[in-house]
Amino acid sequence: MDSIKKEVGEIIDRLATIFDEEDLDNSDIKEEIGNLEIRLKELTGKTIEECEPFRQYWSYTDLEDVVDHILMPPVKKEGLSDDELREKLENLFNEIATIKPSKLDRAIEELESETGIDNVSDYIFWPELIEGLGNNPGKEAKIKKILEDRKR
Repeated sequence: MDSIKKEVGEIIDRLATIFDEEDLDNSDIKEEIGNLEIRLKELTGKTIEECEPFRQYWSYTDLEDVVDHILMPPVKKEGLSDDELREKLENLFNEIATIKPSKLDRAIEELESETGIDNVSDYIFWPELIEGLGNNPGKEAKIKKILEDRKR
């Protein structure tokens, strides 16, 4: 597994550099991107687009964290009860200041799957965008609103 993680990291690092520094219309660069995508798909089962966000990963996280996220299995809806979902939300709010970006991204993906709310991150980070939450709602108000707006 470490060799796969290492190779995926090298591919992601190269792709990030290409998208940041290279001429994407250059035929050699297009060919390199195609070859990297083929190998990435072989290693992870995912396309470049499915491995987002890797572009300029160095601006907000580290390569290891990005690779960890890419190598996580797809999110599957578990069918959590309201109580189980409440517990998951409370845990997230309690850990949010210290959680690694890949784990936070994963938690958001899981919440989107469980709730059917595509913009669930807005409820957490930008509650003023959500009708009925207002400015600076507390953790409990956010959890209650997510549970209310949950699609069954």
